[in-house]
Amino acid sequence: MPDGATGRAGGGPEPLFIARKQNPVGSLPGNDGMLAKLLRVDLAAWQDLQARCVSPLHGWSIYTVNGKQVLGHSVVIEVALDALTKRVAREASNDERAVKMRQVRLREAMIDIGCEVSLTNDEILVERLDTWLMENHIGQRRMPKFERSLSRALGQAVAQSWMDAAQVRGRNC
Repeated sequence: MPDGATGRAGGGPEPLFIARKQNPVGSLPGNDGMLAKLLRVDLAAWQDLQARCVSPLHGWSIYTVNGKQVLGHSVVIEVALDALTKRVAREASNDERAVKMRQVRLREAMIDIGCEVSLTNDEILVERLDTWLMENHIGQRRMPKFERSLSRALGQAVAQSWMDAAQVRGRNC
């Protein structure tokens, strides 16, 4: 049987790698059988490792989360939460970039169908049109289908008083 200190047979970093993917983040199951299975170690070998002076779970404590006992390590939890926070921030940033790029393409499409540049410079109008299109246009934003959806969005903009009806006449939006 490999030595637990070498990073094999349940020792080393394996518990850390498993903990970062658990729910709650940074935790491990409080059950030896489940832990052994997650670590792909025979239960007897896992219990032998746990019986050592410095076990693979040295520094881990028992927590109760939603009525269920789990193991947690303060440093592992801190690192996992930090990584989760960064991932959420990165996803939000990506979402913001996607919205900005979608709105740039919307402005280009508005010009392509004959809207005046002054309308495409109206941030609030473009945001409202983009939101309406996200909720009502199905599929990719490709002409000519998108042109029909954009025309409907512009009609909605007039109906909701987001813009003046005179701006839409004659396809000058």
